[in-house]
Amino acid sequence: MTALRSRPLGDARIPRSAPVIPLDRLRTLWVDTGTAPADTDDAATDADDGLAYFRLRDLEPYLTEIEQEQLGTEEVRFVGGAPFRNPQLLPMLAACIDRDLQVTVSLDDIGTLTRHAGSLLEFGLWHADALTITLSLPHYSQAGYEARRGPGSWQPLLDALTWLACHGFRLSITGDRWQETREVARRGFAALFRALDVPVDVEDPQQFLWAPDRHSRGPVPTCRCGRAVARRWDSGQRVVRACPFLPTGQAVEFGAGLRSAQAPVRLDRPGCAGCFPP
Repeated sequence: MTALRSRPLGDARIPRSAPVIPLDRLRTLWVDTGTAPADTDDAATDADDGLAYFRLRDLEPYLTEIEQEQLGTEEVRFVGGAPFRNPQLLPMLAACIDRDLQVTVSLDDIGTLTRHAGSLLEFGLWHADALTITLSLPHYSQAGYEARRGPGSWQPLLDALTWLACHGFRLSITGDRWQETREVARRGFAALFRALDVPVDVEDPQQFLWAPDRHSRGPVPTCRCGRAVARRWDSGQRVVRACPFLPTGQAVEFGAGLRSAQAPVRLDRPGCAGCFPP
């Protein structure tokens, strides 16, 4: 099955002849954990992104397909802004680790991590070597951070960082340079981590990377080495997407299985501009 036909977009950032990107290898499986309320199964509010909670029974067929088809997958990354809201996150992490896959949980909402600290700590005692927690930091200063995340959000961030570091969790940070140069922002983040005694090396791309902007994802598009899976709230059906970063209305979608998602992807969506090299 081939990708859905692209809509005309007219975005000046997209070249008239957008590159076509083949899938070299499914190194990373991205899982969007969804935003549906916990007391519903297939429904979400109009304010949500159209994705229901992804469940263990949604994930298991993909893990089986990866194994049986020998797709060469090494890691599973759980995204969605607040993955800990999903009540089946930890069972899904465990299912991946049981199949010798590395797992990463990417967080924007620190509050959800705090509310599940006990469960995460117990999980980390058994699976620390296979689990990475990625935190999104829009700035390294209190003023800059609270300008983006709201008043009173700074101290919970510091508490979460120090808690994770003290309990030995493997950390990575997605930083935002905002209106500064990368050099200035990198020094600011480095000073913050030193002050908190948080072991994140801002020179190590495995520990620190920049949030996607127009040119921040580098010369290798995400869709060259990965696919994303999600569950629609309107139908409850699973779907494979080319990229975990594009919003629902722009996403390039395939069928429900990973084998159906082998087709090349044309970088012709507005969000694809972040995948072009500088």
